[in-house]
Amino acid sequence: MEEQEKQLEEIFSYYGSAGNGQDQETLVSLLREIQELYGFISPEIRKRAADTMGVKESVLTCLIRRFPSLKEADYQHTIVVCTGERCGRKQGEDIIRTVAGKLGIDEKGLCKKGQMLSPNGKVLLKTQNCLKQCRTSPNLMIDGTVYRQIKPEDVAEIIRKCF
Repeated sequence: MEEQEKQLEEIFSYYGSAGNGQDQETLVSLLREIQELYGFISPEIRKRAADTMGVKESVLTCLIRRFPSLKEADYQHTIVVCTGERCGRKQGEDIIRTVAGKLGIDEKGLCKKGQMLSPNGKVLLKTQNCLKQCRTSPNLMIDGTVYRQIKPEDVAEIIRKCF
């Protein structure tokens, strides 16, 4: 653990002295190095990185969410529920509620933030406006695999098979 902290300080020292903290490429490079060290970018480290680079923490949060390879938590699985027009008309909201319920996530928080971490920290649940699979709606995606024509009653079995 002490070795990681030392490496983190070296990363902060290097990027902090680079003098171009407003440059998006520099910020993303910093975040990638932090993630390489820890596996994800915790809120505490994100705050330290923002202070080091002289930017608002919200800038780093936006970059983390913009780049799918960057992770805010050490989750192992990602579930994306389509909220596009066609999926929405075919029980999309019920599917979101069912998935959130199976994972122990308050779906009201999900609607506001667009993504939530399960209480055990293992699954990230996200919504996306369209998965580009409209012909087979409603759809959800688990770890890159798309499940088509989902019904709320199918959710428990799909999650059980995946995890």
